[in-house]
Amino acid sequence: MGGLSSVLEGKNHGVDEQGMRLQTDEARQVDEQRAEEKLLLRRLQNGDAGAVSAMIAGHGDAVFRYVWGKVRDRHRAEDLTQECFMKAVRAVRKDGAKPREKVRAWLYVIARHVVMDYLRYKQRRGGGELSLEGIFERSDDGEGGRGGVGGWVEGNEDGPGHEMEMAEAGDQLKRAMMRLPEGQREVIEMRMWGEMSFGDIARTLDLPEATVKSRMRYGLAKLKEMLAGSCEKEVLL
Repeated sequence: MGGLSSVLEGKNHGVDEQGMRLQTDEARQVDEQRAEEKLLLRRLQNGDAGAVSAMIAGHGDAVFRYVWGKVRDRHRAEDLTQECFMKAVRAVRKDGAKPREKVRAWLYVIARHVVMDYLRYKQRRGGGELSLEGIFERSDDGEGGRGGVGGWVEGNEDGPGHEMEMAEAGDQLKRAMMRLPEGQREVIEMRMWGEMSFGDIARTLDLPEATVKSRMRYGLAKLKEMLAGSCEKEVLL
């Protein structure tokens, strides 16, 4: 028995050591990321042109996806994304801004304000109703669920009617999204197009992370319910 106990204790000790190593590695990665971001901000403050390129290379695609998800116009999204980075650089160099959150989360805050300003301007100019256009390209509820329009359309993807089914599903999804409360819709958009973590969304919206997860969960549940109802109506018709 003594020998068996020693073996088990040795195994448990090995598991504990492995867990500690993983935690240490994760903590080291976080520290390295923070150090890199602080260095990037210092370079921006010092007028280093290479720092601007580095920031765009690291975060440009993510910010563009978020903006495009709001305006659904590629050229407009490119212009607004450029404006986001110009505002970020100006905030650091002229105003001495020191973001409390991660650089990407801070950029999303800027992007959110830039998009809102644009949409308000568009509405004043008679641009019509400002609504979410297009369809989900990526949806992630954090639980490994199947996302995107394809998740609502079953059948042979190579069949002749598949593209029509996808278009119809996209229209249904667009209408359902616009029926969600703004808070739920915004969280889903930031999670989906912005590819933001729940923590980053919480910091961006100044909300508890539990609230963000709750809005995501209830929003997706409502979407599924509305879409299921649409399918039932089509069958009855």
